[in-house]
Amino acid sequence: MTKFNTKTIALIGMFVALAVIGRTLLVPLPSVQPVTAIVLISGLLLGKRAGMSTGILVALLTGITTGLGWWTIAQAVGWGSSGLIGGIVQRENLRVAIGAGMISTIVYSMIMNVSGAFMMSLPLSGYVGYAMASLPYDAIHMVSTIAFVVVLAPVTVRLFKRLDSSMAERAK
Repeated sequence: MTKFNTKTIALIGMFVALAVIGRTLLVPLPSVQPVTAIVLISGLLLGKRAGMSTGILVALLTGITTGLGWWTIAQAVGWGSSGLIGGIVQRENLRVAIGAGMISTIVYSMIMNVSGAFMMSLPLSGYVGYAMASLPYDAIHMVSTIAFVVVLAPVTVRLFKRLDSSMAERAK
């Protein structure tokens, strides 16, 4: 297993801080949060392991301000999967990033719905009702994820390219 280098650890920290701040500021707006998009972008740019690490850390750290519970584990798995999806895709194409964001949101919603139904000991018929009740929130989450990917992905890719070129200059 390869270890993260210092640069990757610093970049993971940057993504985690951005996601934690964004989620904390947007708590009053149900299901509007930039975490799924930011974690996805971290996976797109840093790879699967770094993306998954970002998602897990964000779930744990935001739990401190929003509350820790059984859902924190589900969030860590859901957002970790968003980083994994970004790492699998690893393309700088905005359309691909939007598609990956949509898939990430669906996966996250499924994980949260299954875990919620499980924790309430719902039968399969109860799960269907639970999932249907979450659809409006899942739709808001999807729209906000797409919006955050559209806004943040191009800017982040440009910043990373600039950072890489400046680091290459310093190495000369």
